[in-house]
Amino acid sequence: MMNFNECVASRYGIREAVIAQHLWELGEDSEFADAVYKDSKLWVRASATAIKCALPYFSKHQIKDAIMHLRKEHILMKREMNDSRFDRTNWYAFSDHGVQLMEEEYA
Repeated sequence: MMNFNECVASRYGIREAVIAQHLWELGEDSEFADAVYKDSKLWVRASATAIKCALPYFSKHQIKDAIMHLRKEHILMKREMNDSRFDRTNWYAFSDHGVQLMEEEYA
């Protein structure tokens, strides 16, 4: 069963909440190699393909739409921080507002 933040789900949608929870848990996983602190934010590297492997019940299009919605609502930030200019995989971090929302339910 997939857990997700009810505060995010009620305000922005279940799909957005599930994907936000997935990215949140990637950042909390101490063994996850594709996470780095930069500019006082924890950034996680995640492609739509990798998210689809973890959440196979969403299409890539649904994942991209949900991430775009989370960015539009200023919950997620996106950046490219790859060593190779050919690697276009995105890195995501929660904004201060996003962190507050993700922690709100569990406080």
